[in-house]
Amino acid sequence: MKKLCFIFFSLILVIPSVNGWGNKSDSGCRCGGGVTVNQINNNNTTVLNTILFFQEAKKEVGERLEGLYSFIYKYRYRSAALMGGLVYGYILLEVMRGNRYLGRIDLWASWKKEVQLTDLLSLSQDLLAQELLIEIQRRCTNRENPADFIGSLVTFLRQIEDEIKYVSYLMKMYGTLRKVRLALLFPFNKGLFFHISDQLNRLIYIRTTFLNWAANYKIEQNSIRLALEEYE
Repeated sequence: MKKLCFIFFSLILVIPSVNGWGNKSDSGCRCGGGVTVNQINNNNTTVLNTILFFQEAKKEVGERLEGLYSFIYKYRYRSAALMGGLVYGYILLEVMRGNRYLGRIDLWASWKKEVQLTDLLSLSQDLLAQELLIEIQRRCTNRENPADFIGSLVTFLRQIEDEIKYVSYLMKMYGTLRKVRLALLFPFNKGLFFHISDQLNRLIYIRTTFLNWAANYKIEQNSIRLALEEYE
């Protein structure tokens, strides 16, 4: 709006000046800086056409929005029912997808599932880390390059991060629907979703165990490298 006002007042100042110049000389005369009156008139015409274009576009958009508002208000009940159906259908699909996901036996949350979380926390972390490394090599080793030890670790870390994010999302969805008393409208597998917080805590502990091992492994490697450098 400020730009349009600036253009409008500029035209008020420019147009009389152009008319004054036209009285003193022909339409092809040159003003200061080598600009002809015709060029100024052409520029003014372009500006006016641009203003008219935007005014027409604004009017057309306003008419279209008004028509859309009228349509929505006229069919507001049908629109609300349609939106409600779409939202319910989306949540239903997410719940069914979550049921299938949490029931998978190849998840990292299913590793050592026979051991309760409290018992898992009481195990020696060093021993647990060694068992985890064996499982990582079994699941994540690149068959085309079995010697790629680091690659399998990167694959594991990516998998468990993705799993933590998705389980967190499912837990938040389930908690929100329970809070607003809508969980009964959806086919949650209660046997899975009831223990979803334990599943998330298990994943976090497994990741922590791995990261602690990785930190100690890096320290050991650096120590060996420094010892070799001193020996040389």
